[in-house]
Amino acid sequence: MNRSPSPDNGERPDPLKLRSALTSSSRIGSRRAAVPSGPAWRSRRAGWLVVALAAVLTIFHGAWLVNHSDYLEPVTAGDVAPSFALPAVDAKGELVPHAVDSATLRGKVVLVDFWATWCRPCRESLPAVDRVYRRYRSYGFEVLSVNTDNPADGRAMFQSMGLSLPLYFDNGTVSERFQVTSIPHLVLIDQSGVVRHVHRGFESEEEIARQVRALLPPR
Repeated sequence: MNRSPSPDNGERPDPLKLRSALTSSSRIGSRRAAVPSGPAWRSRRAGWLVVALAAVLTIFHGAWLVNHSDYLEPVTAGDVAPSFALPAVDAKGELVPHAVDSATLRGKVVLVDFWATWCRPCRESLPAVDRVYRRYRSYGFEVLSVNTDNPADGRAMFQSMGLSLPLYFDNGTVSERFQVTSIPHLVLIDQSGVVRHVHRGFESEEEIARQVRALLPPR
């Protein structure tokens, strides 16, 4: 009996060979689809990573702004003074940690004076602040003289000028909270912890003394 030829090449395909060929082709195709490669894919993947990183940073930045909005606004008269702690500078120019905490100053009139050894106006204002401090410290007036550049140099300068002010040091954290952008920067705080005056630059001794007297209880 003669076999009828197939429509294409005259032979019937072997079912086992056909199934094997289809399975192999499917695996190769799946493998290529699952692991893309090439410059275009790498560029696209890098783009996705950048977008994801930007989204994460945006979320964290927004959360920081919500929790630290007081850092971004300048401290002005009428504001509650930011809480802070500062190390003192001892007679050898070394730091004494946690020497003063703003919470312990409630009930006193406090002048916070930010300055640096290289600042010429600071050298003019410090003696004036020192004289006001000597005059009113027994009335409940406190001065925090805050050096912002070098505690050892600050102590040496105090000794050479004969200043009696309590000396502290700030590494930038407290200055940032008070939004100090120029020095000298003086902040006068009343007994309730409310900022009453902010001076950017040198202020006369008479003006500082007048403002301090106005906040002290009568005697």
